[in-house]
Amino acid sequence: MPNNIKREVAEAKTFFKPHVPRYSAVIAAHAPELLPAFHKGVKNGEVQIPQLRVLGTKYFRFTPNEQNQHHAALRRASAILRKNGVGSAVKYLETKKRPVISRRFATAAALTLAAGIAGVSALKTTLPLFVKPESIASPANPEVLKRRLKEQSSVFRLNKDVNSFLDNLRRTGELTTADDVSLVVHDLTNNRLLLSINPDQPRRAASLIKPFIMLAAYHKLSEGSTGYPKLDSDIEKMIVKSDNDASRRVLRFVGGPVEATRIVATYGFKQTRVAEYIPHNGQAYENKTSASDLNQLLRALHNSALVTPSYSQAMLGHLDRYNTSRLADLPEAHDVDLAGKTGYIHGTQGEATQVLMKSGSTRYNFVLVLEGPHPKEVKYDRWEWWKRTNKVIRDTFRFVHNKVASGT
Repeated sequence: MPNNIKREVAEAKTFFKPHVPRYSAVIAAHAPELLPAFHKGVKNGEVQIPQLRVLGTKYFRFTPNEQNQHHAALRRASAILRKNGVGSAVKYLETKKRPVISRRFATAAALTLAAGIAGVSALKTTLPLFVKPESIASPANPEVLKRRLKEQSSVFRLNKDVNSFLDNLRRTGELTTADDVSLVVHDLTNNRLLLSINPDQPRRAASLIKPFIMLAAYHKLSEGSTGYPKLDSDIEKMIVKSDNDASRRVLRFVGGPVEATRIVATYGFKQTRVAEYIPHNGQAYENKTSASDLNQLLRALHNSALVTPSYSQAMLGHLDRYNTSRLADLPEAHDVDLAGKTGYIHGTQGEATQVLMKSGSTRYNFVLVLEGPHPKEVKYDRWEWWKRTNKVIRDTFRFVHNKVASGT
């Protein structure tokens, strides 16, 4: 790479690093197919004007007159960028003579650079987290914009750091190429999605299906069904102790797997399917859920939005008392309250929990599901897999929690 382009890229990294999430919103909503062209263009040290014209007409909604007015300005900005660097080019685009239109053009130009600088793979990981382009226009209050950019920059850093952390686990063998990961972290205090990796992929649920069986039971009660004498006790055992026998009794009260799945679907849980009763030994492989559905369930309970407010609080109370957590004995957990559920069968390991920091008001959801090959298809050591993936869940929680707690 020529020295002038190296200098340009170095300057661009410094100039655009805090703003990459803001600009990637445009790609997230409308133009992922342009990423390779953008990346190639930046590697060659040039702003891809044809691609920016596509953005201008298709994604930024320019009129023909607006487009014509800015072709010359964009060419000039491209020349300035190559000669004097990123800062000068953007400053030219954001002059007072072109305040509204050129703000959008400046965003498009910055987007081109940011896509190339951050790398296609990094942006693809981050894209689902961001909003549609209508919301990226600068608000009138500069402090609001500054706060939004700071928040989105912290989200981008968290995604980058966690993906690097998981990549390192794969390099060291703690995660193998056969291990699939679904991970969601959601800030409940500010209602922000912080991290999302394979959120909608259906996974073998193991005992993580039990909160949905609990939801179906409370739904039946709300419809007037008469519970059996030990229903509340069985729900408590099913959630707190992960008692499989109690789960079968509760599921029979609901009306069986098909009825439970129907009820769960009415609350918007798209990837969750109750397909079978959990036997005494827990080896049920047909029940499915996703990290997204588990996060949505915990969010709805936090907002008292499932069935009725009182039933939401009752369900959250059961989850608050679960004693099967892999995280409770960690040093990071000494200052938090956990409310959630664990799940394990050979080949699937997961934890979905609300985390409330006692020393402050921060509350967030942590949902992590690891899935290996189906043990009926591939034979591997049960104890070794459990021990290895159990450590991955604990280590990932520690890493994420320290990042969230420090605001980074």
